[in-house]
Amino acid sequence: MNSLKTILVIIDPTVLRDHVIDKAKLLAHSAKANVELFINCQATGKESSYFTFDVENSGSEVIKSGPGELQQLLISELRAEFSGLEIPVNIDLCQREDLPQSILDRVNEIQPDIVLKSTHRHSLLRQTLITNTDWHLIRLCPVPLLLTKPHGWYNSGCVVAAVDLLPNKSEQVTLDDDLIMAAEYLAELVDQQPSAFHAYYYPEFGGENSGKTSSQSRDLRIDHNRRMYELLSRHNIDLEFVKIANGDTKTEMIHYLEKTRGNILVIGASAKGKLERMVVGSTAEKVLDDVPCDLLILKPKGD
Repeated sequence: MNSLKTILVIIDPTVLRDHVIDKAKLLAHSAKANVELFINCQATGKESSYFTFDVENSGSEVIKSGPGELQQLLISELRAEFSGLEIPVNIDLCQREDLPQSILDRVNEIQPDIVLKSTHRHSLLRQTLITNTDWHLIRLCPVPLLLTKPHGWYNSGCVVAAVDLLPNKSEQVTLDDDLIMAAEYLAELVDQQPSAFHAYYYPEFGGENSGKTSSQSRDLRIDHNRRMYELLSRHNIDLEFVKIANGDTKTEMIHYLEKTRGNILVIGASAKGKLERMVVGSTAEKVLDDVPCDLLILKPKGD
């Protein structure tokens, strides 16, 4: 991902103000991109939202005129926000029960360069059954997907690419390059520092075999460093912002993101690889829920 011409933004109709809007404006203004806002009004269900406003208990004459008028008022406000920044914007309203599929159909229709959607912590049940819209999009969205958390970006932080460095796998090598390029591009757009992260795990044991184990660990560390620097030789990331950790991937990743004030974590997801299992696997704790920043998911080309 090295350019943004069309940004598809999924607006949550169950909140009065979706925080993804501000991040979409920043990216679109910097990239000079068009914005497509997508609102599935049917997805509100029985939750309170600005599309199912409590008209009877409101003192506003505008709101008392009906939810249809309120929709139009808020849509006009959204349009004005983007137009005020000279960002071309189109707003599409939808009335379908299947929210994930309605989003995927819109993606296939307009072919955006990226999809933005807000996310929040999910229940264990929804994680395990993989019924949440976010999980469906992670697995099936054919274009880069940026899931945003309900807080802003640090003024001085990082966009971190989490690379896998699997040897002798041309698909993964290409994906790692794509992750780095996406991190570099987004970092430039939002005036941040691009960074690269990689973690592997090799335990150190004591006892009579500790010498052999230490030697193997050293050789493994050297190999991972070599592959990381081969990857970085094709890019422009300052070595000060490169981290290779021996330990649990998620734990080390969260620690590094907190230390570097990570704003966006760029990660790969493939139906055929371990990265998707890490993100949408069957464990109770998920990277999406636990990382302290936004998550950009890229798929391998042809996946």
